Amino acid sequence: NNASKKPTVAIIGGGFSGTLVSTHLMKKSVNDPLQVIMIERAPKFARGFAYSTNSPLHLLNVPAGKMSAFPNDPEHFLRWVQNRDLNIQPTTFVSRMLYGEYLETVLHEAEANKVPTTNFK
Repeated sequence: NNASKKPTVAIIGGGFSGTLVSTHLMKKSVNDPLQVIMIERAPKFARGFAYSTNSPLHLLNVPAGKMSAFPNDPEHFLRWVQNRDLNIQPTTFVSRMLYGEYLETVLHEAEANKVPTTNFK
């Protein structure tokens, strides 16, 4: 019976874009069953090439106040990062490594808070 099958969205690449698409799909699929499959060759989702650095010297090229993962909550990243360091201001350029950690958190929170009719793999 095809009516009982969940629509499936396969996302190739688990870096920044794949992470945010997956996150937003999990947040939006409240009323409709959905299966989200993210395919990534790296051992971790979310970091991708841009945010997988281990050097705190590699900084974002956009200040913290403009790096939210959620357009409807423009200070989301700023609040998250200020919970780790109160000295960070909206104009601070933080490390790419820290932003990668943020993206991992965003994805994990979306997965933890998704509705039971949504699957994430």
